[in-house]
Amino acid sequence: MASENLKKQLEWFVSELINIRLETDGYYSDIKFNLNSITSCPVTDFDTSNKTPEEHALKMLKEIKGFLINKKELTYEKEEGNFIVIKNLTTNHLKLFLKNYLNKSINLFSEGQDSTGKKVLKYLNQNTDVIISGNSLTVFRYLLKKFGKDVTFEELNIAIKKQRNFSRGSTNESGSINEEEKIAVSSAISELRRKIRETGCSINPSDIIGSISSIGYKMVL
Repeated sequence: MASENLKKQLEWFVSELINIRLETDGYYSDIKFNLNSITSCPVTDFDTSNKTPEEHALKMLKEIKGFLINKKELTYEKEEGNFIVIKNLTTNHLKLFLKNYLNKSINLFSEGQDSTGKKVLKYLNQNTDVIISGNSLTVFRYLLKKFGKDVTFEELNIAIKKQRNFSRGSTNESGSINEEEKIAVSSAISELRRKIRETGCSINPSDIIGSISSIGYKMVL
Protein backbone atom coordinates (compact mmCIF):
# COMPACT_ATOMS: atom_id res chain seq x y z
CA MET A 1 0.00 0.00 0.00
CA ALA A 2 1.41 3.38 -1.04
CA SER A 3 1.91 6.02 1.66
CA GLU A 4 -0.20 9.18 1.59
CA ASN A 5 2.81 11.18 0.44
CA LEU A 6 3.51 8.74 -2.39
CA LYS A 7 -0.16 8.94 -3.43
CA LYS A 8 0.13 12.73 -3.66
CA GLN A 9 3.31 12.34 -5.70
CA LEU A 10 1.63 9.83 -7.99
CA GLU A 11 -1.45 12.02 -8.50
CA TRP A 12 0.76 14.95 -9.46
CA PHE A 13 3.00 12.79 -11.69
CA VAL A 14 0.14 11.14 -13.59
CA SER A 15 -1.67 14.47 -14.04
CA GLU A 16 1.57 15.94 -15.43
CA LEU A 17 1.91 13.05 -17.89
CA ILE A 18 -1.67 13.55 -19.09
CA ASN A 19 -1.07 17.30 -19.52
CA ILE A 20 2.08 16.61 -21.56
CA ARG A 21 -0.02 14.32 -23.74
CA LEU A 22 -2.41 17.18 -24.49
CA GLU A 23 0.40 18.92 -26.33
CA THR A 24 0.92 15.95 -28.68
CA ASP A 25 -1.69 13.51 -30.05
CA GLY A 26 -3.60 13.20 -26.80
CA TYR A 27 -3.49 9.43 -26.51
CA TYR A 28 -0.70 7.16 -27.81
CA SER A 29 2.50 9.14 -28.23
CA ASP A 30 5.65 8.74 -26.15
CA ILE A 31 5.72 11.11 -23.16
CA LYS A 32 8.81 13.27 -22.72
CA PHE A 33 9.01 14.16 -19.03
CA ASN A 34 11.34 16.79 -17.58
CA LEU A 35 12.91 15.37 -14.41
CA ASN A 36 13.67 18.90 -13.20
CA SER A 37 9.95 19.37 -12.54
CA ILE A 38 10.20 16.86 -9.67
CA THR A 39 12.58 19.19 -7.86
CA SER A 40 10.18 22.13 -8.24
CA CYS A 41 6.91 20.20 -7.72
CA PRO A 42 4.38 22.66 -6.18
CA VAL A 43 2.06 19.98 -4.77
CA THR A 44 4.23 17.76 -2.60
CA ASP A 45 7.87 17.36 -1.56
CA PHE A 46 10.26 14.87 -3.13
CA ASP A 47 13.31 13.98 -1.04
CA THR A 48 16.01 14.77 -3.58
CA SER A 49 18.78 14.71 -0.98
CA ASN A 50 18.59 10.89 -0.77
CA LYS A 51 17.10 10.06 -4.18
CA THR A 52 17.66 11.56 -7.60
CA PRO A 53 14.65 12.82 -9.60
CA GLU A 54 15.18 9.86 -11.94
CA GLU A 55 14.92 7.43 -9.02
CA HIS A 56 11.68 9.10 -7.90
CA ALA A 57 10.27 8.87 -11.43
CA LEU A 58 11.30 5.20 -11.71
CA LYS A 59 9.59 4.41 -8.39
CA MET A 60 6.35 6.01 -9.57
CA LEU A 61 6.51 4.23 -12.92
CA LYS A 62 6.94 0.94 -11.06
CA GLU A 63 3.77 1.69 -9.08
CA ILE A 64 1.89 2.35 -12.32
CA LYS A 65 3.35 -0.75 -13.98
CA GLY A 66 2.46 -2.88 -10.95
CA PHE A 67 -1.14 -1.65 -11.10
CA LEU A 68 -1.36 -2.50 -14.80
CA ILE A 69 -0.02 -6.03 -14.00
CA ASN A 70 0.68 -7.25 -17.53
CA LYS A 71 2.00 -3.98 -18.89
CA LYS A 72 5.51 -5.44 -19.39
CA GLU A 73 6.17 -3.23 -22.41
CA LEU A 74 5.97 -0.02 -20.32
CA THR A 75 9.52 1.32 -20.59
CA TYR A 76 11.44 4.56 -20.39
CA GLU A 77 14.68 5.92 -21.82
CA LYS A 78 16.91 8.66 -20.44
CA GLU A 79 17.59 11.59 -22.76
CA GLU A 80 20.00 14.50 -22.62
CA GLY A 81 18.87 17.57 -20.73
CA ASN A 82 17.49 15.58 -17.77
CA PHE A 83 14.51 14.17 -19.64
CA ILE A 84 13.03 10.68 -19.71
CA VAL A 85 10.84 9.37 -22.53
CA ILE A 86 8.08 7.04 -21.35
CA LYS A 87 6.83 4.53 -23.91
CA ASN A 88 3.69 2.39 -24.30
CA LEU A 89 1.59 4.15 -21.68
CA THR A 90 -1.75 5.34 -23.07
CA THR A 91 -3.94 8.09 -21.68
CA ASN A 92 -6.52 5.46 -20.80
CA HIS A 93 -3.95 3.62 -18.64
CA LEU A 94 -3.16 6.86 -16.83
CA LYS A 95 -6.81 7.72 -16.24
CA LEU A 96 -7.62 4.21 -15.03
CA PHE A 97 -4.69 4.43 -12.62
CA LEU A 98 -6.02 7.74 -11.27
CA LYS A 99 -9.54 6.39 -10.94
CA ASN A 100 -8.99 2.86 -9.62
CA TYR A 101 -5.70 3.20 -7.73
CA LEU A 102 -5.86 6.77 -6.41
CA ASN A 103 -9.65 7.25 -6.49
CA LYS A 104 -9.23 10.43 -8.55
CA SER A 105 -10.74 11.38 -11.86
CA ILE A 106 -10.03 13.63 -14.82
CA ASN A 107 -12.86 13.74 -17.32
CA LEU A 108 -12.00 12.40 -20.74
CA PHE A 109 -14.71 14.54 -22.30
CA SER A 110 -16.04 18.05 -21.74
CA GLU A 111 -17.97 20.69 -23.65
CA GLY A 112 -16.30 23.01 -26.13
CA GLN A 113 -17.20 25.44 -28.88
CA ASP A 114 -16.01 25.70 -32.46
CA SER A 115 -15.18 28.84 -34.44
CA THR A 116 -18.83 29.27 -35.46
CA GLY A 117 -20.15 29.05 -31.91
CA LYS A 118 -21.51 25.52 -32.20
CA LYS A 119 -21.11 23.20 -29.21
CA VAL A 120 -18.59 20.39 -29.74
CA LEU A 121 -17.16 17.58 -27.66
CA LYS A 122 -13.72 18.22 -26.18
CA TYR A 123 -11.51 15.18 -25.76
CA LEU A 124 -8.80 15.59 -23.13
CA ASN A 125 -9.41 19.34 -23.18
CA GLN A 126 -8.98 19.64 -26.94
CA ASN A 127 -11.86 20.53 -29.27
CA THR A 128 -12.98 17.84 -31.69
CA ASP A 129 -15.08 18.47 -34.81
CA VAL A 130 -18.00 16.47 -33.34
CA ILE A 131 -20.98 18.81 -32.89
CA ILE A 132 -23.36 18.04 -30.02
CA SER A 133 -26.81 19.54 -29.49
CA GLY A 134 -30.37 18.84 -28.35
CA ASN A 135 -31.15 16.14 -25.80
CA SER A 136 -27.73 14.52 -26.15
CA LEU A 137 -26.08 17.79 -25.09
CA THR A 138 -28.51 18.15 -22.19
CA VAL A 139 -27.85 14.66 -20.80
CA PHE A 140 -24.11 15.10 -21.38
CA ARG A 141 -24.07 18.27 -19.29
CA TYR A 142 -26.05 16.59 -16.52
CA LEU A 143 -23.84 13.49 -16.46
CA LEU A 144 -20.75 15.72 -16.25
CA LYS A 145 -22.35 17.61 -13.36
CA LYS A 146 -22.95 14.30 -11.57
CA PHE A 147 -19.68 12.71 -12.71
CA GLY A 148 -19.00 9.39 -10.99
CA LYS A 149 -22.50 9.21 -9.47
CA ASP A 150 -25.57 7.17 -10.38
CA VAL A 151 -28.04 9.27 -12.39
CA THR A 152 -31.63 8.05 -12.70
CA PHE A 153 -33.86 8.12 -15.76
CA GLU A 154 -36.07 10.55 -13.83
CA GLU A 155 -33.20 13.00 -13.24
CA LEU A 156 -32.22 12.99 -16.89
CA ASN A 157 -35.86 13.38 -17.93
CA ILE A 158 -36.21 16.44 -15.68
CA ALA A 159 -33.02 17.90 -17.17
CA ILE A 160 -34.45 17.46 -20.67
CA LYS A 161 -37.77 18.98 -19.61
CA LYS A 162 -36.05 21.96 -17.99
CA GLN A 163 -34.10 22.67 -21.16
CA ARG A 164 -37.18 22.27 -23.33
CA ASN A 165 -39.32 24.46 -21.06
CA PHE A 166 -36.57 27.08 -20.88
CA SER A 167 -36.59 27.28 -24.67
CA ARG A 168 -40.39 27.65 -24.63
CA GLY A 169 -40.49 30.07 -21.72
CA SER A 170 -42.38 27.56 -19.55
CA THR A 171 -41.66 26.40 -15.99
CA ASN A 172 -43.92 23.34 -15.87
CA GLU A 173 -41.77 20.35 -14.85
CA SER A 174 -42.65 16.98 -13.35
CA GLY A 175 -40.49 14.39 -11.66
CA SER A 176 -42.54 11.48 -12.98
CA ILE A 177 -41.50 9.66 -16.12
CA ASN A 178 -43.56 7.61 -18.55
CA GLU A 179 -42.38 4.94 -20.95
CA GLU A 180 -42.17 7.33 -23.89
CA GLU A 181 -39.99 9.74 -21.90
CA LYS A 182 -37.78 6.87 -20.73
CA ILE A 183 -37.25 5.88 -24.36
CA ALA A 184 -36.36 9.51 -25.17
CA VAL A 185 -33.72 9.50 -22.41
CA SER A 186 -32.27 6.21 -23.70
CA SER A 187 -32.21 7.62 -27.23
CA ALA A 188 -30.32 10.70 -26.03
CA ILE A 189 -27.73 8.48 -24.30
CA SER A 190 -27.37 6.34 -27.44
CA GLU A 191 -26.82 9.48 -29.51
CA LEU A 192 -24.26 10.76 -27.00
CA ARG A 193 -22.37 7.47 -27.11
CA ARG A 194 -22.39 7.62 -30.90
CA LYS A 195 -20.94 11.15 -30.75
CA ILE A 196 -18.21 9.95 -28.38
CA ARG A 197 -17.32 7.17 -30.83
CA GLU A 198 -17.06 9.74 -33.64
CA THR A 199 -14.27 11.57 -31.77
CA GLY A 200 -11.97 8.61 -32.46
CA CYS A 201 -11.57 7.71 -28.79
CA SER A 202 -10.63 4.01 -28.68
CA ILE A 203 -12.50 3.36 -25.41
CA ASN A 204 -15.92 1.76 -25.72
CA PRO A 205 -18.48 4.55 -25.12
CA SER A 206 -20.42 2.17 -22.86
CA ASP A 207 -17.36 2.05 -20.60
CA ILE A 208 -17.40 5.85 -20.42
CA ILE A 209 -21.15 6.13 -19.79
CA GLY A 210 -22.20 2.94 -18.03
CA SER A 211 -25.74 1.62 -17.80
CA ILE A 212 -27.21 0.91 -14.37
CA SER A 213 -29.87 -1.73 -14.85
CA SER A 214 -33.43 -0.34 -14.49
CA ILE A 215 -32.06 2.80 -12.76
CA GLY A 216 -30.19 4.97 -15.25
CA TYR A 217 -26.58 5.77 -16.12
CA LYS A 218 -23.20 6.81 -14.70
CA MET A 219 -20.34 8.69 -16.37
CA VAL A 220 -17.09 7.22 -15.09
CA LEU A 221 -14.31 8.28 -17.50
